[in-house]
Amino acid sequence: MLVIPGAPPLNMSQCEWSVEPSDTTVRALYLSATTTSGLEDGGAGGGGYSAGQLFDDTRAGFTGAVDVPGLGDGAFFTTAEQTDLQVLYGETLLNLSSLTLGADTPPVSPRDLRILIEIAGSNL
Repeated sequence: MLVIPGAPPLNMSQCEWSVEPSDTTVRALYLSATTTSGLEDGGAGGGGYSAGQLFDDTRAGFTGAVDVPGLGDGAFFTTAEQTDLQVLYGETLLNLSSLTLGADTPPVSPRDLRILIEIAGSNL
């Protein structure tokens, strides 16, 4: 299992991929990883909090969440628009968000987000 070290104050790691924006369009993906060990390091990340607890608390905060069966140890899209996917893999919580702005820019599909987070999860 790959341990993804975070950095204070949030003790999480984040990557961003984006297409060069224009005056009217933006398209980007954001992947963050929060681990139980990172949360245990304290700071704004918590202290005695686990990735599983963070997953459960985050899920409880989104009344419009859409569960995704068969992915990780638990997974959900935060809203019906399905542009933000949270997946728990053991002691790591992955969050993959897509941002698409502009009428001529098609959004990243929920299917594509699932494929991308499956690839990320397989590398833990």
